[in-house]
Amino acid sequence: MYSERREQFLDEPNLDLRRVHDFADAFISDIERLHKRFKDPILGYEPLIMVLTRYRKVDILFIGADVFVPLLFKDVQTVLLALMRQASQDGVELPTEDMFEVYRKIKELWSLYRQIVRKYLTYYRVLSV
Repeated sequence: MYSERREQFLDEPNLDLRRVHDFADAFISDIERLHKRFKDPILGYEPLIMVLTRYRKVDILFIGADVFVPLLFKDVQTVLLALMRQASQDGVELPTEDMFEVYRKIKELWSLYRQIVRKYLTYYRVLSV
């Protein structure tokens, strides 16, 4: 999922802010699809049994977000720095509205990531009490 999108994104000959925005937007769509498909952790054990045996369920959404969101942030940062470097060398400015759109999309992704992590930590904090 992520590696295929990443390769397509980084292999683009003409990267611009719109492509960065679309890359983040596609990733948010992937996370939302994961959330629809795996609403609850899998391996359907009852919470009481899980507490007694200390067995943890596998939360696909959390694992996907925990692994891929930091990678996405790093890739986006690398591309944005390259775009800013190229723009300063060429003596042009990056479109301000596009920069704000990318910022809003990254902020949306960060908020989604925090919600997923908070849900996961709350779920397992309750179980471990």
